[in-house]
Amino acid sequence: VIALTTIALTTYTAWTRLAGSFPLPAWTAPRFYDYVLTAIIIIAAITVTRTTSRLATIAMLGAIGYSIAILFMLYSAPDLSMVQFAIETLTVILFVLVIYRLPKFIQRTRRIPNVSDLIISLASGGLMTLLMLLVSSHASESTVSDFYSRNSLSNAYGRNIVNVILVDFRGLDTLGEITVLAIAAIGVLALIQLTLGDKETLSIPQRKIQKSILLESSALYMTPLLLIFSIFLLLRGHNKIGGGFVGGLVAASALMLYAIAISPDALRKLISIKPRLLVASGLFIALVSGLIGMLWGKPFMTGLWLPQTFAVIGKVGTPILFDVGVYLAVIGVVLWILLTFAKE
Repeated sequence: VIALTTIALTTYTAWTRLAGSFPLPAWTAPRFYDYVLTAIIIIAAITVTRTTSRLATIAMLGAIGYSIAILFMLYSAPDLSMVQFAIETLTVILFVLVIYRLPKFIQRTRRIPNVSDLIISLASGGLMTLLMLLVSSHASESTVSDFYSRNSLSNAYGRNIVNVILVDFRGLDTLGEITVLAIAAIGVLALIQLTLGDKETLSIPQRKIQKSILLESSALYMTPLLLIFSIFLLLRGHNKIGGGFVGGLVAASALMLYAIAISPDALRKLISIKPRLLVASGLFIALVSGLIGMLWGKPFMTGLWLPQTFAVIGKVGTPILFDVGVYLAVIGVVLWILLTFAKE
């Protein structure tokens, strides 16, 4: 009832306000890979709703996520694409850690959907399509994009506008976001600990795990390379594709690869610092980077820069320090959650 009411009211409002006319945005001819990626997404989405295998579900969800990431990359959003790739990789790792703890698969709905489910699904999809067409048909007159484009290099000494916005112009927003991320991690861990404390929940038959020699050998070489690459992404993020967030995700993926290939205990010995301390250190560094400007009479989160220019990094200032805080906080949150799952 709620869904149909929302759809009906939205459709009626659009019809009356537009006086029966429907503006269409300027279309560009789809390219070959647009058809291919769209077909992959549609087929994978249908398969997710029909399959009874969790492994197939994980594979299809990954196919959807990676296809969307490729679309981001093809449509000039490389930063977003890289984050999407890293998120999808960590999602697969998470499923690998919890797949044996999931309850037995039960088919709660009929194999053939009833008419009401079909109507609601089609109407909801049609509503979102309608809204997206209406939004994209109106040219934006916002001056915010022009402001960031003009001042990114001159005032914030960065060519990567996306990263400059995150760590300089809107640094306070990012500080709030990593704080919320840490709070969410605490909530997730509280739920995990509650489950781990239930002895009945832990009554899972032991499985003898056969380690892969190839995976173990590869992890020993890939982990340091991926960690170096994550630091490279962190340092170049102010001027090129990268940044603290995606660098932290790549580093966390590398460390979790080591934990799965070798053992979680081996990873704990390797990093020798508890993930919650990484989270606290990241938040502290990000906060301090914003307070430094206040010592010179500047507002909170105002960027200060050294006069020298360094190779690869470019200008060095407090926004780079802020990005380091984001990097450590992301690594800490991901490892904190995933290593807790991996205890079993």
